[in-house]
Amino acid sequence: MSYYGQSLWLPQILKELTGLSDVEVSFATALPYFLGGISTFVVGRLSDSSGHRRLVLSLCMFSTALGSAVSGLGPSPFLQYLGYCISTAAMWGLIGVFWAVASDALKGAAVAGGIALITGTGNLLSFPAPYFIGWVRAHTDGFSGALIVMAILQLFASTLPALLPRKVDRRTNLDPRAQLTTVPNDDDPQNAARSLRRMG
Repeated sequence: MSYYGQSLWLPQILKELTGLSDVEVSFATALPYFLGGISTFVVGRLSDSSGHRRLVLSLCMFSTALGSAVSGLGPSPFLQYLGYCISTAAMWGLIGVFWAVASDALKGAAVAGGIALITGTGNLLSFPAPYFIGWVRAHTDGFSGALIVMAILQLFASTLPALLPRKVDRRTNLDPRAQLTTVPNDDDPQNAARSLRRMG
């Protein structure tokens, strides 16, 4: 809900917070998503190397909430913009980890139904989110109130990964050389001889 709501309103939020021109807002809009692309790689790498996927998800969601709160309450346009950069980067960073967790938590016949439920719920909440932000803005002082509401929702979401099963926390071997050591070498005469003896 916060992802679609804030993403669609980003240009107008930045224009109201910073007072930039339309061209300057276009360039300013690109930076949070550039940071989000970097965050997707870095957070995914950190999640796989540490194995603490639930913790990484919670920290990303908490960072998103913190960034949204700074965007709404920051004392200067620069800090508000910095908060939005943090919020967007963290929001993009958790996507890869989220789907890795979903694929580990769901097995067998539950995979198709689970992914359909996740996607359907996300699409259902993406529809009212932009209207909700517009409604909050109309009944409060600008976008600050809407960003605070988003921060509260994101803060609540940061507690949900603790409810996931422990099995989603696992360490993935990132060293391809270590994986090669487990593959038998058929060119080695000793390996070939052992294979022939096993075959009888």
